[in-house]
Amino acid sequence: MIKNNSIVANISLIFLLISTFLGNAIFNLSSTFFTLLFLYEIVKNKDYNFFNQTWIKLVSIFFVIILFSSFFSDHKENIFYKNLFFFRFFLIAFCVQYCISKYKNAQLFLNTIVFTTLFISIDALVQYYFGTNFFGNKTYSEDISRLRLTGIFGDEEIVGSYLIKFVFLGTAGIYLLSKKNKIITYLYFLIVALTILLSQERMTFILLFF
Repeated sequence: MIKNNSIVANISLIFLLISTFLGNAIFNLSSTFFTLLFLYEIVKNKDYNFFNQTWIKLVSIFFVIILFSSFFSDHKENIFYKNLFFFRFFLIAFCVQYCISKYKNAQLFLNTIVFTTLFISIDALVQYYFGTNFFGNKTYSEDISRLRLTGIFGDEEIVGSYLIKFVFLGTAGIYLLSKKNKIITYLYFLIVALTILLSQERMTFILLFF
């Protein structure tokens, strides 16, 4: 039973990470399943002590304050539901931490990020240099100085903003995966950083180095 639970946990963790670039509908479905799965696991195993963490208490207090303050807004209904929507990301982070702590799959988590970011970066670089990516998505210029780079995301220019969210975890993952080989680690970071630069999303490149 423990082995089966571990397999389910690993598969759901991998799919959660992969779903982040497969579109909102798939990510919403995957994240909802993942969250419910591990909240149920916590209740079933009575692991309530896991809630007794400083960061969880602070984030919970923060959201209570935000939700309470939304009642005094002129647009309280919209703000209230929007805050509840963002609260799910806190639950996702909490469940990811529980999954990693319970099933000791931190390396799997990092490895998935490494391969995902590398695939997206290489796909985008192929699109930049050859005009089309692995899936037939083409680049085109909005003006003389700007080339739209979308990669696997189709019409959305979010390659850079996606990669910036995972590049540092990916760098840590490749460092461990390569058995602390600095050359491989630098090469990984260079590929991802170059992709972020070529995406021409200025804010993401600023965040990368500052």
